[in-house]
Amino acid sequence: MSFITRLKQRFSGKAAKQSIGLAFQRAGVGVCYIPSLVVTQAQAEQQASAVAEKAAEEALDTPENTSEEIDTNFATKDTVDSLAVALAKQSQAERAQIEESPDPTPAANPLKSNGLFLNLEGTPGDKSEAIANIATSDLTGDCFVVLPSDQVKIVQIDKPMVPEADLAQALKWQVKDYVTVGAEDLVLDYFDSPVLLNGVEKVNVVCASKRQILPILEGIHGSNISIKKIICEEFAFAQLVPVQEEAVLLLCQQPDEELLIIIVKNGQIWFNRHLRGFAQVGNFEDQELSDSAEKLSLELQRASDFFERQLKQAAVTEVQVLVPIEKEAYLARKLAENSNVPVTLFKMPEGYEDQRGYAASIGATVVQEEVKNG
Repeated sequence: MSFITRLKQRFSGKAAKQSIGLAFQRAGVGVCYIPSLVVTQAQAEQQASAVAEKAAEEALDTPENTSEEIDTNFATKDTVDSLAVALAKQSQAERAQIEESPDPTPAANPLKSNGLFLNLEGTPGDKSEAIANIATSDLTGDCFVVLPSDQVKIVQIDKPMVPEADLAQALKWQVKDYVTVGAEDLVLDYFDSPVLLNGVEKVNVVCASKRQILPILEGIHGSNISIKKIICEEFAFAQLVPVQEEAVLLLCQQPDEELLIIIVKNGQIWFNRHLRGFAQVGNFEDQELSDSAEKLSLELQRASDFFERQLKQAAVTEVQVLVPIEKEAYLARKLAENSNVPVTLFKMPEGYEDQRGYAASIGATVVQEEVKNG
């Protein structure tokens, strides 16, 4: 009996529906198999209030001067609160119970497992074996896919003055000069800029190649996995950020991917930018990491300045770091030395504190449940 089969049996008969998060990266695929993360607006408001109260309490206690239809549009138009990712408190107990009963028979499916989380190896240009392993596993449930950053480009342009029904087609022709993907191969979605920029309404167009997405859809088609949404990593990370009035400037990364800066406020992405040249930051020695922190601090300050001066928003009051490397805390300390605002490690949802490398996979599975009146 394979590990995945035993994992499936642990959850069979339980009320919670399972979700699968697949974060495609240059060197592999990060997989999470967890109870569905559904958030209602009421829950979001309650949790945001609870977080604010807890933060106030901690501030008082802290001494001063303490340092079945596939959505082929792959970007959601609104990010959602994911404080409800504080789910499945029994998950660690489940993992421990599973690990206490090792399977003496090697699994036929060569998945490397760590509790509810899996690492599938691959090459930058070929994930076919990883996709086949996922499709032939016993995993069942709704699946949420995160495309790698090198397969997605977000372009901000003036929003065309056309009816909503015609907007997608109009955008396809307006962004063709900004992307290398041909019009016939281009698949896109968009999300509006939260505010006018210099008095002009902007729209952010998320672009990818249909040719690169189809192997994922075709490879998993026919299995017990139902692909519900395909998104970019900006949204996967943003969905981990609580919905709140205060903006969060997040420096984040998937393993061996380029660093990403996003600013999230009220569940919306206000700023996003990839920082090239830092994919191997986890291999940097202390001095190289310290030097990199100086460069990163400048990029963080530029992002903060743009948010405050160009978007006319209140200044960012804190930088949070979600970079799953061994020296993450050291990097945060070095960033703090070059920053005029506090720099802290991003707090993962309860039960997933040790799964920082799977943050994008977890964030992808967050689903907002619309509250309908009547």
